[in-house]
Amino acid sequence: MGILRLGFYVCVVIFVAGCATAEGPIKAYDETTVVDKQSLAIIYLPPEIELLEVDGIETNTPYIEEGRNEVHITPGNHQLAVKYSSYWGDTSSGSMVRSAPVVLGINVSAKSIYSMKFKKPKDQWQAEHLANSFAPWLEDASGKKVEVINTLPGGNRLTGVNSSMGGNTPLQKLKFWWKNASFKDKKAFEKWMLEN
Repeated sequence: MGILRLGFYVCVVIFVAGCATAEGPIKAYDETTVVDKQSLAIIYLPPEIELLEVDGIETNTPYIEEGRNEVHITPGNHQLAVKYSSYWGDTSSGSMVRSAPVVLGINVSAKSIYSMKFKKPKDQWQAEHLANSFAPWLEDASGKKVEVINTLPGGNRLTGVNSSMGGNTPLQKLKFWWKNASFKDKKAFEKWMLEN
């Protein structure tokens, strides 16, 4: 009996440790062509910022509640499509607040570290206001703002899943609508999936 209990606790510890481990960095480069990975730049994203595309190529940002996501990117000029996405309220009466995508033109240096920043809202009203005028910026390791080459609304410029009505295939459309659904809508859809 003691061995079974010990085995159960070991499994629980391994499971919890696995859940706490990050999925790793977002690799915003072609692994087959980048030889010197030591020269990559790193961009830290807060949990509220979702990276949609880098240079027109769709990316997947892991969901985190706190901490930061890490983006590895080659030195040089890039266009990052990002959006604000955060849940406000409790599970019964809250909702997701999302901005439209914004495209930032940036130039990053080799072996440098950057952080994406934005004016953090204090409540849902401020978050909804922020979503209507989302304007993130990049800071280097010293806290100095990095010059942004251009800041454009994403709109139809985005080429990946989040463009237009979510892409051409049914899977792309499903991903698009899932990403843009409220917490309440996602729960209702999950219930419908179980019933059908």
